[in-house]
Amino acid sequence: GAAPRRRRWPWLVAAAAAFAVFVVWQFYLPSRFVHLKPGQPYLAVIPFEGDRGAMDEAVVTELVKRGEFSLLNPSVVRRYCWVYIAPSVMARIVGVQLILEGRIERNSLIASVSDVRSGRVIWADNFPADETGAIAVAEAAGRACGGRPAH
Repeated sequence: GAAPRRRRWPWLVAAAAAFAVFVVWQFYLPSRFVHLKPGQPYLAVIPFEGDRGAMDEAVVTELVKRGEFSLLNPSVVRRYCWVYIAPSVMARIVGVQLILEGRIERNSLIASVSDVRSGRVIWADNFPADETGAIAVAEAAGRACGGRPAH
């Protein structure tokens, strides 16, 4: 009866504490390899709807080249998407401030940047769904979010 329940209680507390330590270690402790510039926004690019992964990867590549944002690794974003965690929830878990989302319809790329805390759209526009579109998205997102011009 009651004896087995009492024995499980310490194990449940220990498991919850271990999980909390893991979450803090995985998501909140700074890495010695990442040096954030003061005021640099932390951005996650969500896989684009209607795309097989090539366009959002091209946008990430362009954003990295420009150096205006600190970017969440796309593989981390995909892992959250695979388990159906909403982008806004994922962003709060990992401390992302901005989300860049998009979709491809026919030959058009529709992209937007939203503030995670307020949910407000900061910027949105249409571009061609090709490499020039990826470059244009990176440039426009940087301008809209107070980024500096590319070197």
